[in-house]
Amino acid sequence: MDGNPAYEELEAEFDALEEQLADPELLANRDGYTAVARRYKELEPKAVRIRELRGHRDDIEAATEMLADADDDERELLEAEIATVTAAADGLVAELAELMAPKDPNDGKNVIVEIKGAEGGEEANLFARDLFDMYQAFAGQHRWELEMMNAQNSDMGGYTDVVFMLRGDDVWRKMKYEGGPHRVQRVPVTESQGRVHTSSATVSV
Repeated sequence: MDGNPAYEELEAEFDALEEQLADPELLANRDGYTAVARRYKELEPKAVRIRELRGHRDDIEAATEMLADADDDERELLEAEIATVTAAADGLVAELAELMAPKDPNDGKNVIVEIKGAEGGEEANLFARDLFDMYQAFAGQHRWELEMMNAQNSDMGGYTDVVFMLRGDDVWRKMKYEGGPHRVQRVPVTESQGRVHTSSATVSV
């Protein structure tokens, strides 16, 4: 499709895997079946999007050909359809680029996260607590398990230091760029004159 050899190669392998999974002889080979099924599952999200992309591009081509004989009203509808389908196709291309990028060998691993209040005194500790709450909510959205390992509370309910483990699918892939300093500019609850302060916390993953 589109002369993209990577797409064509992946589809050819996926089609071959489908045929293998339907072979009764493979079903009798437990280890062989497991290996083929695992590879099939790995390729399936990519193959599905490639097929969707082909369908979108076929629709764009057909609508473009119809433009030559269309009246003004039909042309307006066709151009709107082409724009919509083109946007969907572009989205699939972006998804495929991410799916087909080389995998980090650590992507499937769990992570230990440490958050420390840094610059800003008690406000930094409160910000560290806010970051923890954010990661806790993020973990819940992704159905990850969060295990608290250590927490040192500050006087006003923040964290001077908190350490926790995250377990679940794609934890490292989604968390690996979170390490480093995080800063916030706001009026702290400790500020009586309404001045904006800059505070920071550090995150280690």
